[in-house]
Amino acid sequence: MPYTSPSISTISDDTLDVDFGVAAQAAGVQMGAIPDDPDMARGFRNYAADNKIYPRSEWPDRIEAMDQAKAWRQYRIVTSHNQNGEPSCVYNMLAAITETTWNTQFGDHNAIGLSPISGYRWNGSPRSGSNIFGSAAWSEGTGLIPLRNNINASLAERGVFHHTHPHNGYRAAFMDGWRETAACFRLHEWYRITSVEAWVSAAIDGGGLGGGRDGHAIFHCGLAIDGNRLYGVYLNSWGSWGSTLEVSGGRRLKSFGFDSESKIKAMVRHGAYCGRTIRKPSWMTDEIHSTQGDSR
Repeated sequence: MPYTSPSISTISDDTLDVDFGVAAQAAGVQMGAIPDDPDMARGFRNYAADNKIYPRSEWPDRIEAMDQAKAWRQYRIVTSHNQNGEPSCVYNMLAAITETTWNTQFGDHNAIGLSPISGYRWNGSPRSGSNIFGSAAWSEGTGLIPLRNNINASLAERGVFHHTHPHNGYRAAFMDGWRETAACFRLHEWYRITSVEAWVSAAIDGGGLGGGRDGHAIFHCGLAIDGNRLYGVYLNSWGSWGSTLEVSGGRRLKSFGFDSESKIKAMVRHGAYCGRTIRKPSWMTDEIHSTQGDSR
């Protein structure tokens, strides 16, 4: 019998192949993904050139194995995001890719939430939106600042890093020397995705995927299959919205949607990338949130 992913049961007309323009208007939220400049992608590493591409015949078995192992990026999600009326979807997407890349490398128990607006502020105006490839270049060169919350405030007080920033607020003031801390949260290994086959292969190999369609950018964190029908699973950045799925620690989060293969094709055609690894800061330890043995 053909395999069906468990998440398929949560798909509805409201969460499959969403028309983001209509949905955003209904929800009273902003989108914000603007077309990429093709010249910006010149020199970007292509996933298919450097990595194994799995044939379609292997997809069902590989997706089933990932489902059973709960190995998708979906299960590395600790922090959820809400644009809260700002057109910052691209950098909410980047924050989720970077956070889950961090958690994949260092463990969910070492999770550090990041501020999307700390990147969007320098790459868009209050109402302009921003582009997909620009966020990848920003991540590689500059990075994002840790979110201003109680957990990160504790790390800052201990001197692990020295800067935090709000989740939202385009005009929020930046702390002096913020680039020093942002540099600790940069993607190291990432690739441009130009085909559905590369997209699926990158997801199966545990990558975090970002792409834009219909004016909105989303973080794709898994795949689902129903017989021969393929779906991408994404985390939206509109707060409580869409389907409810399991994330890190068995927690359930209502923020997910599904894209059919035709929508994935649209994303890889317009601009998409995969984040695989993140740079390890000199201060990173096995238990970053523990004060035991802290010499700072």
